[in-house]
Amino acid sequence: MGGAVSSKFPLLNERIYAPYKIAALVEVLAEQGIAPEDSLKGSGVEPDQIYDASVMTSVRQYAAVCRNAVSLSSDPATPFRTGARLHLAAYGMYGYALMSCLSLRDYFRLGVKYHRLATPTITIEWTEHPDTSV
Repeated sequence: MGGAVSSKFPLLNERIYAPYKIAALVEVLAEQGIAPEDSLKGSGVEPDQIYDASVMTSVRQYAAVCRNAVSLSSDPATPFRTGARLHLAAYGMYGYALMSCLSLRDYFRLGVKYHRLATPTITIEWTEHPDTSV
């Protein structure tokens, strides 16, 4: 079973992700009056690193910042405000590949096939039916 899990999900401590998602969340929390140091507490990421393209972060570090957001923020729209800051270009080649899709069908096929490049913590499936897609 261990092999199946590791092939589907990255190790939680692998530092292979740019900190753009962390930066977006820290920005939203800062607008609510929450200091970046508090948002990043326990993550191992420093405020000056969230905009540094050479810094790599892990899923565990992002999860730590998310836990802090849940405990520090009283705004239920925080996840939506954060997501609104994450543009496709921030996802690098994956994002540019998605932007180059000529149809919604191609977009979903490519997005589902390679989504683990950007969001390895969830599983995404897409199924076409005669009148709908799920």
